Amino acid sequence: CGFIEFDDYDSVDKIILEKNHIVCGHQIDVQKAQSKDNAQRSGGNIRSQQGPSSSMSRPNYN
Repeated sequence: CGFIEFDDYDSVDKIILEKNHIVCGHQIDVQKAQSKDNAQRSGGNIRSQQGPSSSMSRPNYN
């Protein structure tokens, strides 16, 4: 799991429209972040309710 912050909304919308993103050789799923209040109202996601996955690790950008 990771986050990228953008300075303007137009860039975010353009990235969301593209379906395939590869970062360091890994295909990633791009989604807009939701506030905790919005996530709880919409049911959140299973991973956040169960804690982080044991397979999650920091990417190596070296």
